[in-house]
Amino acid sequence: MIPADGVQLLVRARKLLGADWRFGDLRGLLATQPFLAARSAQLYALHRDLEHTPELRPHLLYATDHGLKTVWPTNSPESR
Repeated sequence: MIPADGVQLLVRARKLLGADWRFGDLRGLLATQPFLAARSAQLYALHRDLEHTPELRPHLLYATDHGLKTVWPTNSPESR
């Protein structure tokens, strides 16, 4: 999740995901986390995009049968 004061991070996530969130709604989104950002994002494509935006890596999650998981695993060699 993105920190409550992380509007700039959310703006970067908005661009990365191609989301159509209104700028006026961003603080509200931060207050209601976790929230669904994309229904059909391709994880491999998102992982590729995160290679260039390391500041977003720990904040983007996806739902599994076992709960939320980070898109970019924090224990991978690339996360360092």
